[in-house]
Amino acid sequence: MKEIISVVIASFPFYHLFVRPPLYSCRKEIFDRKPICTANPKNRFAFTLVKELEDKWRFGLEGSYTGKQYRDNETRTPGYLFAASMIQRNFGKYLSLVLNCENLFDYRQSNQEALFTGNITDPVFKTFVGTN
Repeated sequence: MKEIISVVIASFPFYHLFVRPPLYSCRKEIFDRKPICTANPKNRFAFTLVKELEDKWRFGLEGSYTGKQYRDNETRTPGYLFAASMIQRNFGKYLSLVLNCENLFDYRQSNQEALFTGNITDPVFKTFVGTN
């Protein structure tokens, strides 16, 4: 698998933007079948926006999109958005307090589909959606 990475960084007074649009190129050899790569999204995008106020405060917003992925049984998972935010307060040179909130859209695979088939004593689990 090859990963092609582009990073764009823009800085304005008190603002910093980091953009990472990775493009994956993956190939799996399967006898006489369409080559697919499982748990590997073809489309992904991530960004981070940070605003600094003086030397005391920092606010941030992070987001990413993960596209559809194939499972081992050739079914597909849905694409999803992920977002997080943070607030940081600096107290002098060596001390800071950070409040971080993850998964603002509350995305869970269990809200999209059943995670297993069968019963609770003999479950058969599906492949999970890949990570950010």
